[in-house]
Amino acid sequence: MSIKKNPLMIIGAHRSGTTFTGNMVSLSNEVAYIRDPFAKYRLAGLFQLKPDNFFTYINSDNSQKFVDRFSKIVNFNYSILEEFSNMKNLKDVKSLLKDVLRFEVAKRKNKRPLLKAATAIFSAEWLDKEFGFRVLALIRHPAAFISSLKRLNITHPFQDFLNQQKLMEDYLKDFECQIIEYSQLQKKHSSQNVPDIIDQGILLWNIIYSTVIKLKQRNPHWLFLKHEDISKEPTRYFKQIYDHFELSFTNEIEEKIVSYTSTLNPSEAKSGEWNSLKRDSASNVKNWKTRLTLEEIERIKLNTKKFADRFYSEEDW
Repeated sequence: MSIKKNPLMIIGAHRSGTTFTGNMVSLSNEVAYIRDPFAKYRLAGLFQLKPDNFFTYINSDNSQKFVDRFSKIVNFNYSILEEFSNMKNLKDVKSLLKDVLRFEVAKRKNKRPLLKAATAIFSAEWLDKEFGFRVLALIRHPAAFISSLKRLNITHPFQDFLNQQKLMEDYLKDFECQIIEYSQLQKKHSSQNVPDIIDQGILLWNIIYSTVIKLKQRNPHWLFLKHEDISKEPTRYFKQIYDHFELSFTNEIEEKIVSYTSTLNPSEAKSGEWNSLKRDSASNVKNWKTRLTLEEIERIKLNTKKFADRFYSEEDW
């Protein structure tokens, strides 16, 4: 392995600000941005492996399947041959050439790979141990996370957890009965829309952030930040992030971050829009209060309290 500098990684959960944070860090010319290597839609040339399950768990039992793939990523080795097998039209060819050029420039300029890996939460420790990643973990308020799922109608295939026996044993024992119940309901109805999206979100938030609590205890060298804090004081916290990642925080970068988070920007993304970068970040923090009903908010508050109290106070509700 020929890594010259620590690669960088942003984890948390989908809908937790990882995309926005990744884009703001990628304003630095010292990094090359790589989105969601664990996503099932990931291009073959970038990752050369399509994960079977959402929230893939890399561990001692299956690590040999991933070592070579991630080694290629962090060393910017794009697999042209594997990507060619997926070519369907001219647009795909243009995308391939763009990524090949991007990787080649990153390699020549000795840039550091920046992985925005929202669903790598269970694999982050293995990646850190194997490749020396500097890690930023983002935390998002349960009501904000779940309201975002509701706005975009994002459901979760709970069978993907059960497909990973080692994950169930190492992290999800306390949630096993509920995961089995939700998976069986989804199979019975041939739909991921059951149980309702609020209950799905509650279980998913508890699973993710009970794990974050454990990771924080075991990895004091990682940086853990709340999405809300970054949104309220973007300049302050992005300076902290850049410092943690050992990147230069220039005046130009600061000005761009200010423009992306300004009060002049809309507080809410357009309907159905997944990732809108320019936002009034401070007012966006409490958008969940208008997206959710009072009953939904109370249900979320009651059923996430065990873990949410480790991050949020009564005032945050």
